[in-house]
Amino acid sequence: MDKYEKTMGKFFSFTTYISDGFLVFIMLVVVANVIFRRFFNSPIYGSTEIVCYCSLAAAALGLAQTEWLDGNVRMTLILEKTGVKFGTFLNLIVNIVGTVGFIIVGILMVRQSMNKYADRQISTELHMPMYIVTGVLAAGFILLAVALVAKLILYIMRIKEKNYSIATPPTPQLRKED
Repeated sequence: MDKYEKTMGKFFSFTTYISDGFLVFIMLVVVANVIFRRFFNSPIYGSTEIVCYCSLAAAALGLAQTEWLDGNVRMTLILEKTGVKFGTFLNLIVNIVGTVGFIIVGILMVRQSMNKYADRQISTELHMPMYIVTGVLAAGFILLAVALVAKLILYIMRIKEKNYSIATPPTPQLRKED
């Protein structure tokens, strides 16, 4: 089970590194835009659209790692007030419902991306194809669904071992034996 947790942690960390790259790019665009606007009186054309789309990509690609580490906000009051076994099974049911929901959202986003490709929709300022933007968002939701499925597998493996825990899977960076 440790190997599974470690492998999934590394995979989701990789998507976060891509997300970090988008954040660095956003920072560079904003700084360059301020410098060009202040000293050359010529802001970067389309900088607002670039920042918006890169922010969307950064958020979408960071969803999976956030879910894997239980960084998303969730209500644990009921889980804390129940017994360990019941709380584990309740958590499993809630995660199954969430997984199905995000799989459906991912499929719908892929369909929307294909529709935008077929309609040849472009952005207003940069005339960038919109299917790229919706495709990145769809990829983020699909990765989130993969993270939810991976956590479901982890919870089921723990239940089989009679380990009734909903603890956060460790990341490769935080493990002491590495």
